[in-house]
Amino acid sequence: MDSNSSPDRATSPSLERRHLLALAGVTGVSLCALLPAALTALWPGDASDTSADVPLGDLTRFPTGSVTLVTVKATTRDGWLTRRDDAIGSVWVVAGGGPGLFTVFSTICPHLGCQTVAHDTGFSCPCHNSRFGKDGGRDLTTPNSSPRDLDVLEHRVDSDTLYCRYVRFKAGVPGKVAAGGLACADRRHRSENA
Repeated sequence: MDSNSSPDRATSPSLERRHLLALAGVTGVSLCALLPAALTALWPGDASDTSADVPLGDLTRFPTGSVTLVTVKATTRDGWLTRRDDAIGSVWVVAGGGPGLFTVFSTICPHLGCQTVAHDTGFSCPCHNSRFGKDGGRDLTTPNSSPRDLDVLEHRVDSDTLYCRYVRFKAGVPGKVAAGGLACADRRHRSENA
């Protein structure tokens, strides 16, 4: 048998070709998997805006003495998707004793981040029974798990519309510490029924 026509020699180029094609396929799949991360790193979109003013509604929505739950909605955009009317949180609006006197609280309990509920005397957290007065202060006459008062949000009135600066704060710590970005890159805030 001739050494040039051996069966091993005939299949050798075919095996090398298969290995080369397999390597090219794995490389192609890897590049496709890494492409979104690379594009996001090069073009991440706008930075998170946790200090944008959020319209909460017309002043007539908040009669004197009322406590109103407002769902904060926004158009959110990440590197690829735009979502309209995403609920990004909610606030309590307490209308004070006169026109234009408001307090805006985060609805998130400072203890572990549960949603608070309103009562005639103030607010409470159903998770661990933290209680707060209408002024947002902790009710210390009963055991209270919350490390601080309800988080007050900055607000303003402009053209008969109430706005607040919507920020989330870390739960479980004694002081108000901003929790950082709100899971969306670009915000055009608006509230439900505003």
